[in-house]
Amino acid sequence: MPFEDPKTSNLYKKIMSANYQMPKFLSQQCKDLVSKILNTDPETRYRIGDIRSHPFMRDAVKEFNSRTREPGLFPGLQKMPFSKDLLGKLIEDYSFEEDYSIRCLEANRHNHITATYHLINKKNTRNQYMRETFSTHKGSGSTTADDKSKRARLDGATNAAPTTAGAGTNRRNQDKANTITAESTTRGKAIDELN
Repeated sequence: MPFEDPKTSNLYKKIMSANYQMPKFLSQQCKDLVSKILNTDPETRYRIGDIRSHPFMRDAVKEFNSRTREPGLFPGLQKMPFSKDLLGKLIEDYSFEEDYSIRCLEANRHNHITATYHLINKKNTRNQYMRETFSTHKGSGSTTADDKSKRARLDGATNAAPTTAGAGTNRRNQDKANTITAESTTRGKAIDELN
């Protein structure tokens, strides 16, 4: 809900007066549609037909219909695709039974096997994306300062303490950096265990 307040009475007041803030990442068309749906005047508020004919929704429907559907989106009708390499790693690392694991994945059963498979697959996909996104620029052989700062933020560690601060501030910043580095190392070990 776009309306938030810990007190129920204030929450109702916000709803009745359409007192909300839109996230900055929404497009203008999306903001326009949301404002017309949340309009407090019942006579001018958008109805289903209006929502369907709004440019934002027409564009979204066109984009959705233009996509090719991934195989395996209909459990029971189609077998879910899976990577045999990742399945082999799961069987080896977690001692899952191979035949049962394959049946679970193909049927997209909701159990520990499919959950483990999909979590590790998602992590691998994310890691691959991060490697491709933050890899060194081809041809230059070096990374930009912006790439390095993004990597540092992703790692959760920035070891550089400000040089203009006093000695006490430097010590606090170094302590924070050490704590962040230790947390990052612990997180890295946990990820390595998943691999």
